[in-house]
Amino acid sequence: MQAPLTLTDQQSDLVTFVPLDAAGKPGALVTSTIVWASDSAAASVTADSANPLEATVKGISPGTANVSFTAQILTAGVPGGNTTVSFPVIVTGGPFTGGTFSFAPPTAS
Repeated sequence: MQAPLTLTDQQSDLVTFVPLDAAGKPGALVTSTIVWASDSAAASVTADSANPLEATVKGISPGTANVSFTAQILTAGVPGGNTTVSFPVIVTGGPFTGGTFSFAPPTAS
């Protein structure tokens, strides 16, 4: 299982997908359309236009998201099904910069 990426709601991180072959070795070729996606508003993901194996993940609001990388399988140039790999993202609040007060209802003393 992939370890989660943890960001605050004010951070972003460059993520690189490393394709593995059937033996689990890096270097497998990805020669099809690639789609990066986030399943939650807690984090956004933007693919790098120059390198489709890279994307920037940005924390938006506290919560969790799963970021996925999907590529269509090509066998001898013929499109097949899709392969999707994902990882969890945990977004926390940013650093303390101020605050507000809340008050309980007044009680008799």
